[in-house]
Amino acid sequence: MNNTIKFLFNIKDKYLRFDEKIPFEEHNAHKTLKKHYNEVGISLQTRLANSALEGINNKIKVIKRTAYGFRNLNNFRLRILLAFIM
Repeated sequence: MNNTIKFLFNIKDKYLRFDEKIPFEEHNAHKTLKKHYNEVGISLQTRLANSALEGINNKIKVIKRTAYGFRNLNNFRLRILLAFIM
């Protein structure tokens, strides 16, 4: 088990069982961790991210914004493909 997962389990043991002992400043972080504990654990174990897909989506949106007014959908498609070849 790597250090990150051990750290997550320590947080669980420390905070998720004792709601009344949480300092006021950490209350929102505690609520978020408690609500999404399983998802955080899975993301730490798998190390998967959607950042590459978000980058592709953003690039297509930028091309779409700069190509506003073009009528030919085929040219728009070719412009997107050309952006990822270069």
